[in-house]
Amino acid sequence: AHIEKSAESMGSTNDHNILDVSESATKSTFDPSIHLGRYRYYYDTTFSAAIDTLFIFGVESSMEVEEYSDLAKTVVSGRPILFVTLDAQSSDPVKFGDNVNELVHNLALKFPDVQIDSNRKIIIGGHSASGWAAISSFQDLNFKPDAYIGLDPFPVNTVTMKIPYPALLWGFKKKPCGSDVDRAANAAFEISLKGKRVYYQIQNEHGKIAHSVFANDGCHPKVILGVEIPDYLYMGQWSALNFDSFTCLQHDKEARSWLLEAVAKSVGLFALSLQDGEFSRERFLLAIDGSNGEVDLHVD
Repeated sequence: AHIEKSAESMGSTNDHNILDVSESATKSTFDPSIHLGRYRYYYDTTFSAAIDTLFIFGVESSMEVEEYSDLAKTVVSGRPILFVTLDAQSSDPVKFGDNVNELVHNLALKFPDVQIDSNRKIIIGGHSASGWAAISSFQDLNFKPDAYIGLDPFPVNTVTMKIPYPALLWGFKKKPCGSDVDRAANAAFEISLKGKRVYYQIQNEHGKIAHSVFANDGCHPKVILGVEIPDYLYMGQWSALNFDSFTCLQHDKEARSWLLEAVAKSVGLFALSLQDGEFSRERFLLAIDGSNGEVDLHVD
C-alpha cells in the first residue's frame, strides 16, 4: 500500500512530534486482491522506548479514518501508545474482526516504522457502531485482546453481548442525538468485566454535546433523505434544523476542548492500569480534573 508520512507538531500544547501515517490500505496477506478496509496510525516519535500499547479504534459508520486525528494525536502525545483508526467499511462484526486480525498478526508489515514491544498490550474498540462491532467481533478474533475501549458504543444488547475484558467507556446521562443511552455506554458498562471496568458518564444537561463529539467535526451528514445540505448549514448550523435521528447538533466547542483531553488522559491511565493491574477510582479521577463536574466516574 502507498504510505504518506507527515510529522506534525502539536504546537503550543507541547513539544511532542506526532507522526501521522496516512492512506494505508488493509490488504489480506493471504489474498492481496481482497481490500478489507482502511487504517491510519499515529504515534509520538519523541519516545526512544518501544510502544507498549496498541489501540485499534473503529471509526463511527459515517466517518472516515482521517476524522479522528484530533483525538488520536491527543492520546499519543507524551505516551507510548500506537493509535490506529480503522474503517472496516462495514459495521459487520466479522469484517471488523478480519481487519483487526490482519493488523495484529502483521505488525511489522502494517507498521514498518514503529518499534512495538513484544509484550505490548492490545486494545480494540471504537465509536458508536464500530464500538458495537468490536464487542461483537470477540468470537471472530484469533487472538485474545487485553482490553476494550468504547466511545458511546451503540447498539449494545445486555442479553446477548458480553465484554470479558477490562473496559474503558465514555457515554452520556442525557440522550445525545443518534443513540439511546440505555443501549449505549450504560449497557456496555453493565456487561463489562466487574472489578476492571471504568465508565465516564457525561452529564450533557444542556444537550449541546453530540454523540459524534469525539470526531474532529462532530456529526455532519452531507446528505439527508437524498437532499444535499448547503455548505453553510453543513459546517455547523444544525440548531436551525431539527431532524432528530438524522442530524446531530454541532458539538459544543468549549466542551469538546476539555473532553478530548479528558478522554486522552483516561486512555493513558487505562493503559497504565493494564500494565500494573491497578484499577482504582483515585487514579481515574485524574482524567476529569478540568471537567467542572460535567462527568460522573464509575469504577467497579
